[in-house]
Amino acid sequence: MVNKRLHEILLRTDYDELLRIDEPNKIARYLISLSYDKSELIAWKSIEAIGRVAALVSAGFPDFGRNIVRRLIWSIRDESGGIGWSAPEMIGEIVRNDPEKYPDIPQILWANIDEEFLQKGIIWAVGRIAESSPELVRFSTPELKRYCVKAKPDVRLYAAWALCKFGIIPELARDSENITAYLYEDMQYKEVSLREIISKCKNSDEIKR
Repeated sequence: MVNKRLHEILLRTDYDELLRIDEPNKIARYLISLSYDKSELIAWKSIEAIGRVAALVSAGFPDFGRNIVRRLIWSIRDESGGIGWSAPEMIGEIVRNDPEKYPDIPQILWANIDEEFLQKGIIWAVGRIAESSPELVRFSTPELKRYCVKAKPDVRLYAAWALCKFGIIPELARDSENITAYLYEDMQYKEVSLREIISKCKNSDEIKR
């Protein structure tokens, strides 16, 4: 019953309502468990929701969000015994929703960027944080520029998207023209092209020229 209602609330993007159906720690566990299959929209809604839930609960219980972040960081390290597939994105949403509480976390997250299976998630998290608190993740821009030129095609696209959040038009390798990848933005998970991202970036009012 809780799971069904949880799904309905997530699909409506009514994240504040989540805290009315169960206690916060259980809600956080539900959201983490729903986040693994990122080919599903519900996973991205769960990722987005945990940031909002953590911010709401942390207003009264400051350690709540920090404990979730600690658990997620542990899940992407070898000693956890598992792979935190969606941990970077969830950490990014928690920081994005309450940046003053987590000034140290972006650097800790970025320290895992060499792990190929985490790269897109970390870069997406950086882009999301950059939308609200670019100063927290500005250190990443030199590496993002490098990934735009020298990385797997989907990582190049994510790096270009993230740079645009800083108002930076990325420089691309010559063979980047037809790159596409699935990306979650504006409450949609859909295939986008690098050409679309660059066009949108160039037309942004916040672009640095």
